[in-house]
Amino acid sequence: MVLNGVYMQEYCPELYGKATNLIRLLREKYDEALNHFDVLVMPTTPYLATSHAVPDATVLAKVSKGLGQTMNTCSFDVTGHPALSMPIGMLPSLDDSSINLPVGLQIVSKHFGESRIYKAAFAWENEYPNWKDC
Repeated sequence: MVLNGVYMQEYCPELYGKATNLIRLLREKYDEALNHFDVLVMPTTPYLATSHAVPDATVLAKVSKGLGQTMNTCSFDVTGHPALSMPIGMLPSLDDSSINLPVGLQIVSKHFGESRIYKAAFAWENEYPNWKDC
């Protein structure tokens, strides 16, 4: 994301400025939605985890393994909404079903709503204390 921002700022400054202005709109829309709820709960990543690229993989192969992993988190990095990701279980890897990889739950709240996030995370942990056995 940082590389995208640097590239856009250098080669497409007019689009970078428009994107920066759209951040304000995105922040307002999340604020409106979060006025009706204590927290927003979603998967940390939008798909099951994959394994790392092999050590001698090309840069493109290494980068492609991570594509899309921030789809559910990057908007809150941009808007500044507080978010917490916590492990909630294990599922088989898409690459190798003999390997279990972690699954994450993301909890988001409105600005200065960190206490709501902690309460929701605490409630989940109390309800599922043995999640590692999943």
